[in-house]
Amino acid sequence: MLIEETDTLFRGKLDFLIFYQPKSSDKKELDFQMKLYDFRHPVFMDMENQIDKLNRFPSNPELQCFLLDHSNKVVAIGNPVTNPRIRELYFGQISGVRHTTAPLTTIQVTPERLELHGMRQGETYSGVMAYY
Repeated sequence: MLIEETDTLFRGKLDFLIFYQPKSSDKKELDFQMKLYDFRHPVFMDMENQIDKLNRFPSNPELQCFLLDHSNKVVAIGNPVTNPRIRELYFGQISGVRHTTAPLTTIQVTPERLELHGMRQGETYSGVMAYY
């Protein structure tokens, strides 16, 4: 469904490359599922796991999906199928329109009050910017 939606919204702007490193028993199941759902996009079977050996991808499957630019540089990481915020991030990158509805990551400072005496507006200290 994601591929069909992006084809409609961004016709000609992107391609999907799907690489799959199956166990030998998974290959038949994947073939069956692709036929069952009439999946007509290329899927590259990496039987030797060469792509992961070259790139050392994170073990978390959510971090094994990448949006690349025209130079094949990673511009976003995450699975837009399972995470609506990542989907919004990808669509923003593709369209050039950035949405700032909700942060992807939040932080909490403990203690809730942090006093930095002598710091002036606009100064930074260890990556912290002073705003007033």
